[in-house]
Amino acid sequence: MRPKFTDVAALALAVSLAACTSTPTCLVEDVACAVMDEFDAALAAMNDEDYPRAARLLDEITTAAPDLSGPWANLGVVRAELGDEVGARDAYQRAITLDERNCTAQTGLGILARNAGEFAQAEVHYRACLAADSEFAPAQLDLAILLELYLGRLPDALAAYRQYQAMESEDDPRVSGWIADLERRLAREDS
Repeated sequence: MRPKFTDVAALALAVSLAACTSTPTCLVEDVACAVMDEFDAALAAMNDEDYPRAARLLDEITTAAPDLSGPWANLGVVRAELGDEVGARDAYQRAITLDERNCTAQTGLGILARNAGEFAQAEVHYRACLAADSEFAPAQLDLAILLELYLGRLPDALAAYRQYQAMESEDDPRVSGWIADLERRLAREDS
């Protein structure tokens, strides 16, 4: 599961606070408005899975506004989608250097760590995200999978899967099956 794109509202707030303080509306010439327009275009490109275009736009944004965590996190997502693990890791690291609570970046780093066999480090990243936002479901699910499949901590995995289901508005049938399987396995171990 890949991380979700960083919310445009967080970027909008940061940009507007930094650049549009003298007037209630931004002017077209204003750098903040240009960055917001590019960010909207980058999100649209990501949603259309046009990752090369999204990468170009996000590169421009991170150059124009290097102190905003969101564009760096999204650049990490795009780099990962393009198969550039080094670029993804660098972008995610930059994002959490700017805001360690950035769940997109923490979860992305967790996925990269898990894929590299660095399971303890993956857990650190997932838990850092959940400490910042206890309702960030992608990190909760990735943590549950890590605990079950990679770390063999079945009781912890069961609790994590249940927590994930509690976060979702509807039960995920796939996860419901995993929960039932874990309950059976743990019951056999106890008998």
